[in-house]
Amino acid sequence: VLLLPMAQILASLSADSSAELRAAGTIPALALVLQRFSPELDASPDSTPSPSPDSEAGQQGSRVSTLLCSVCAVLTDLARAEVNAIQIQECNGIYLSARLLLTALSLTPETQPMGLRKKTSSVLQCYVLRLLRFLFALVSNRRFFKRMYPPDLFAKFIDVGHYKYDLALYRPLAKAVGKLTPRGIAKLTSGIQETNVTLAPTKCIRNYKIFEVLGSGSFG
Repeated sequence: VLLLPMAQILASLSADSSAELRAAGTIPALALVLQRFSPELDASPDSTPSPSPDSEAGQQGSRVSTLLCSVCAVLTDLARAEVNAIQIQECNGIYLSARLLLTALSLTPETQPMGLRKKTSSVLQCYVLRLLRFLFALVSNRRFFKRMYPPDLFAKFIDVGHYKYDLALYRPLAKAVGKLTPRGIAKLTSGIQETNVTLAPTKCIRNYKIFEVLGSGSFG
């Protein structure tokens, strides 16, 4: 219950507080919030997690969605500093936030009309996409995105530009995610899973562990 106002307070702090927030361990703490409250990707990428139909669960989902928007807003501000963007990636922030692109709808009350649910989930997706675009601005992070997005979505993602705060710029991206075909969802799911820095190796060859195959992703 206390996490939401705490995240909202952090989101209102000046960008000049970046060093102090990092020193206080804010980034790992926020990554843990993402890990705890962002739904897991379904093992079957064709399906979307469904929320519980009762009203209490729906209200809880709405609060979680608001919390995650605030967390993404704080991390976006922090990501302007290179050292912070690196730490967010090291804390698995790319994967933990990106999976919300496909699970945001599950945080909306099932009792609401589908149109309203999609509108609400689109707002969270915009916060996520903005955070991801800020993280992409760091050159060392770009390898994660090149294998995460399908080529057409990746092109739209790049076109937004670096360090753009206006959420309206990310709405076309959120709409594009919402219009993905089952095959596109499967590709995006697979790409997001590959950004997981805690992912086990796909296979072992003698004494070497294989984590990724070169040539996969948007440029594969």
